[in-house]
Amino acid sequence: MLETPEQLAGITWDAISFSHGFEVQTVRVSGSLELTAPLIATRTPLTLPTIPEYVAMRDAVRQAENILSGQNPDAVAARAAIERALQVNPADPKAVTLGIDAAELANDAPSEISLLAMAVEITPNDAARWGKLGDLEYRQKNYTTAEPALRHARKLGMASAAMSEELARIRLDKQDLPHAFEYLEESPSLNATQQTLWFLQADLAN
Repeated sequence: MLETPEQLAGITWDAISFSHGFEVQTVRVSGSLELTAPLIATRTPLTLPTIPEYVAMRDAVRQAENILSGQNPDAVAARAAIERALQVNPADPKAVTLGIDAAELANDAPSEISLLAMAVEITPNDAARWGKLGDLEYRQKNYTTAEPALRHARKLGMASAAMSEELARIRLDKQDLPHAFEYLEESPSLNATQQTLWFLQADLAN
């Protein structure tokens, strides 16, 4: 119990950044006193789970983790457990991460893209996740959504010859030769052994 209003001074809750689901956060008030509360995304209506539902969600996450960490992981069983967890909280970080792994195991690119899109809302400064999202979108020929994801990964400090090549090819698809050349000029310096980039650059120069 809080004994005085002054104990509430200075308490701050981080703003929730994702589109749906909830995040449980804990802040220290004073000494050993802590407050825990769920922060709820407002863009999509959500009813908070009951305590039994929340416990069942955590159990489903643990079940999926155990399945995926086994020697012969069963993607179908893992994804069923993950789906149960995500139905309770679509933004549960562990469930989303396990969902990405399970979708990759099942070679289900559309589901992996959907979960990565949620993942970058939860951890918006994770360059690797932005890069993976952009790469998968590119491989699915979703160039409109691939390009901003790849560019954001670069903004966060991630750079690779493969990423530069993908951005160059997206620009070529849009008939934007000047920017395509800019990306291609970066690529050999990032990976001098990637001959396809040299050939592509030479073809465009002719």
